[in-house]
Parts: sequence; structure tokens; C-alpha cells
Amino acid sequence: MSASESTLRILLAVAARLLPRAARARWREEALADLLATSGRRRWWFAADVVLKVPVLAVAHRAAGGWRPWAGMLAGTGLVAAVVTIVGALVSASVIGEDTAEFWFLFAPCGMLPAVALSAFDRARRRGGGAARWLAATAVTVGAGTGPIPAGLVGLATTGWSTAGFTLVLMTASVPGGWLVLTSVRSFRARNSPIGLAVLGGVAGGSSLAVIAGVWADEMLSGFGAILGLPSVLGLVLFVPSMLVWGLWAGIRLLRGDLVVLTA
Repeated sequence: MSASESTLRILLAVAARLLPRAARARWREEALADLLATSGRRRWWFAADVVLKVPVLAVAHRAAGGWRPWAGMLAGTGLVAAVVTIVGALVSASVIGEDTAEFWFLFAPCGMLPAVALSAFDRARRRGGGAARWLAATAVTVGAGTGPIPAGLVGLATTGWSTAGFTLVLMTASVPGGWLVLTSVRSFRARNSPIGLAVLGGVAGGSSLAVIAGVWADEMLSGFGAILGLPSVLGLVLFVPSMLVWGLWAGIRLLRGDLVVLTA
């Protein structure tokens, strides 16, 4: 195999990642055969043309697959955007100010909204639909896909409730973590995605719940000392890296068309 052919194989293998898994091998074989039929400078002009057209071909494949591939692309984009926003807020805090960075850090989880909607509504559809299931899917989407917004609204609504209001706010804030844990457990049991991805999702969701549990214990059982705040500290240390890696990994898989990450 010549160096030119090896380079073309690598180039086409990388470009093919944008296509649905089922279409990649055939596209690589056909594209390579066409390119090898040419020579010289023309071969590389054709190679550039073939690679630049891959996004258009990927869109055509998704259009032929109905609404689910588009939903997966939107879900993947949301997860990747959430990761980029969180990292950007952490890195640029000294430049944009701590208050602005905190706002974007708290707003970033809203990028999960398309992914949660895809998971909840696809699950409701596969179980037969019906008003109750669609309503439940909507509640899950709003509760788990909009970050801290529901908890903030509950906090405003329960001002003056003291203990009960505080507990209700934390229960509402735990919905995203609970959704992530359940989704990861289902994925792990179904073996429909890498085990590492399911484990990361479980760690991210579980650590967020640990943070909330620690905050509740520190506030409600303060007489027992600072040790009750330990779950929050450990949870936060685990949550940020596991959530970032899970979001980027799951987002890229969704962008590639691997919808079973959330829908199987």
C-alpha cells in the first residue's frame, strides 16, 4: 500500500465519522475506489471535494431517517454546548467577573434540555403514549432539563416556609441528578453504550445528589458538626469532571447518530 493510499484511507476514515454508522464502510470503499482511479494533483482536488461534501451527505442521511436523527443532533449539540459553557465560565471567571461566571455556570445545565426531552418523550412513545405519559415526559423534561431554574422558582414560591420550603427546593434541585442516575442505570443494564459512559453518568448524577444531601444535612442537622458537609465537598470534587466528560462523550455520540445513549 502506497503512502498516498494510506493517507487517503485515514482522511476518509476521519471524515466518515460524520455519517451514520451503517453508511460509513460503504462510503469509504466507494470514495476510495473513485480517488484511486485518479492520479496526481487531480486526486487531491477530488479528495478535498469528497471530504467537504460529507456534511451535506450526513444531513441527507439524517433527513431520510425522520425526526429522531435531528433530535439526536440537537441533543448532542446541547450537551456539548453545556460542557463548553461550564469550562468557559470556570476559565474566564477572573476576566468576566465571578458573578457573571456563576450565572453561566448555573445556566449551562439547561443545555441538557434537548437530551432529556429526547429521552423522556421517546420512552413515552415506545410505551404507548397517552395523556398521562406525555404529561409525565413533559414534567421530566422541565424538571431535569432546565438546570437550577425549577428549584429557583420553587424557592421564590415558598419564601417564608422555612424548613419545608428549603427541603422542597433541594428535592426539586435533585431531579437532574436523579434523571442522570436512572438513565445511566438503564444504559448499563441494556449494554447499549460503553460501560464507561454509563458509569460516568452514574457518578455525575450520584455526586450531584451527594452535594444536595450534604447541603440539606449541614443546614438541618448543624448540631452534628461540619462532618455532615463532607458529602457536598466530595460530591462537588467528583461532579465537575465526571459531568464534563459524560456530557462531551454522550454529546459526541449523539451527534454521530448513536441515539441509544438516551433512547434505548
